[in-house]
Amino acid sequence: MSNEKIQISNKLNRSLKFIGRGSAFNTDELNTSAYIKYNRTMLLIDCGENIFSNIKKNGLLDDIDNIYILITHLHSDHVGSLSSLIFYMYYEKRIKANILLFPNLELYLKLQGNIKGMHYNEIKSTFIDELNLNFIITNETHEQMKESKILRIDKDILIEETKPILPSYGYKIIFKDKSKLYYTGDTSSFNKNMLKENNLIIYQDICSRDYPGNIHLSLKKLCEIVPREERHKIYCMHLDTTKLSNLAQSEGFNIVSIE
Repeated sequence: MSNEKIQISNKLNRSLKFIGRGSAFNTDELNTSAYIKYNRTMLLIDCGENIFSNIKKNGLLDDIDNIYILITHLHSDHVGSLSSLIFYMYYEKRIKANILLFPNLELYLKLQGNIKGMHYNEIKSTFIDELNLNFIITNETHEQMKESKILRIDKDILIEETKPILPSYGYKIIFKDKSKLYYTGDTSSFNKNMLKENNLIIYQDICSRDYPGNIHLSLKKLCEIVPREERHKIYCMHLDTTKLSNLAQSEGFNIVSIE
């Protein structure tokens, strides 16, 4: 794994630490997941297929009494080991995880055997007192989120249906000292207005390949959108190849490091 370190402004007093920074198939760098720990409380963003095992291996739960979990979407590299984490917290540590629910996440957990109110609690406030922070959930956009048209034959009649595609969410976290960070889910877009905000660090999902319908933002497109003088504000993650790290840095972007 790369040894490069990110330099984050001293104004951001509770910065994200990354367990992994890879995409679904870049298992060498683990699934992308990040956390904040403070006051014996942990805020975890995403819990992909190989994340729980690494959390346990590195003892990240040993010194916490409370955990809050934000999930960006239901792809397995973002939610694949969440059920195991919930059960571990409940049975081994006697702690109910707090999870922000969105459409289909509760159903997904129920199918895994995780019951709301029994094994975990639902987050119902955007303020986390133990961490002195607020969060805002946003709808990410990508080309495949447009409703897809499906043609089917019913009684010899051709019918056109539309099906909504799996949603993805981003999170803006605002600390007590007014420093902020933005964490994207899978997205093929970038909101340039974020570059105008003071004291904001942007954690951006990127990929190496650029093609129509990609659900991730290619490095090529990110370079077209963000002027070089603004690129130091962006920390890239969800890398689909190990080579992407050096390519993004050569273009003036930062890369998150794995703790």
